Amino acid sequence: MTTSHSSRRDFLKNSAIAGAATSLAGVSGAHAGNANPGEPDVVTLSSGVVLKPGLGVTRPRPDGQQPVHDLTTNPLERVRVGFIGCGG
Repeated sequence: MTTSHSSRRDFLKNSAIAGAATSLAGVSGAHAGNANPGEPDVVTLSSGVVLKPGLGVTRPRPDGQQPVHDLTTNPLERVRVGFIGCGG
């Protein structure tokens, strides 16, 4: 019995390929005319996810909520940063 030693790079590459294949399988079901008969703009993907017509429409922000891009915090005395998979 041989043991294969796969690297982290191989794992990530295979995971990305599997994810892309899975998402493309769901998209092909949406374009194949897999619509609900009573609701012409509703599409059900092969995975069972239902896409309704206002999916990409931005809803108005409730009163009192602020956008995140104006968020500020106090500066840190020590900045901690971690890098994963940068080699050596």
